[in-house]
Amino acid sequence: MKLSRISFAVSMFAAIMLTGCSEAEAPKAAAPPAEKGIFISSSDCAGNGKLTEEACGKAIDMAVVAHNEQAPVHKTLRSCEAAEGPDRCNKTGENEYRPRLQAFFVTMSESATAEPLYPPAKSAVGFQSLAKTAIDARDEALHVSVEATTVANENGRLAARDSQ
Repeated sequence: MKLSRISFAVSMFAAIMLTGCSEAEAPKAAAPPAEKGIFISSSDCAGNGKLTEEACGKAIDMAVVAHNEQAPVHKTLRSCEAAEGPDRCNKTGENEYRPRLQAFFVTMSESATAEPLYPPAKSAVGFQSLAKTAIDARDEALHVSVEATTVANENGRLAARDSQ
């Protein structure tokens, strides 16, 4: 009888240990992908209600740094417009022209991030990234503010005009 109690206790202990192992090894559910949006300012971003103005501001400040460090620099307006297209450049210093920074592609997560956006190279309603990736402002998976939509529509109108 004493042996069967010990066997029972060992069996129970083993069962508890195995149960604990299987729970620890169970795969965790993947977090849903972070929402993304297009905004023209930190207050515009915060107006979406997903992030605070401070979180939006920090992300956008980093996007401005990326713009200043990575956007192509041209010595003349003519060379900038040859590369970027008409009406797509700003003077940013003496003999320095860059693509016009228009909006920000914001990833709305715990550590929000943002990328600078520029007028698109082709006839499109939207923007393009530093890497020249087109971003369609009509993409229903994105949160696009009214202000950003207005700019995107104007980009499409200007691009269509330029292609004629």
